[in-house]
Amino acid sequence: MSGDPHRAYLLLIGSFDLIFIGTERVAKHVTTLHRRSDWDRSFSRSEVYERDAFLIFLYEGGICRISYDGQLAWHSRLFWDDLLVRASDSEFIFANEHANDGREWSIDLSAGHRSSNAPAAP
Repeated sequence: MSGDPHRAYLLLIGSFDLIFIGTERVAKHVTTLHRRSDWDRSFSRSEVYERDAFLIFLYEGGICRISYDGQLAWHSRLFWDDLLVRASDSEFIFANEHANDGREWSIDLSAGHRSSNAPAAP
């Protein structure tokens, strides 16, 4: 939830759905999360990163960009063991010891494109 009253929001993270409630106090379905019904919840993780013009929601099965009015810009799958190494305002850098020979790769936050050395999405 944002500390800025001009862009107040609440993200409701369900087992399979992401819901956004903004200043209009209307619930909007943002996306269906990349999870399976038999997923092991002990591996669940989620983080929200606020940027000036959008949010990044990162979880064990994917990453997505959401505007402060609840519109989904893009949603990309991740492997469960893709780990965020560092974040900037323009890209997130990931690594995975089991894929891509452990080399780092990135996702561009403007359009959600993966760098050329990124492993294929699951």
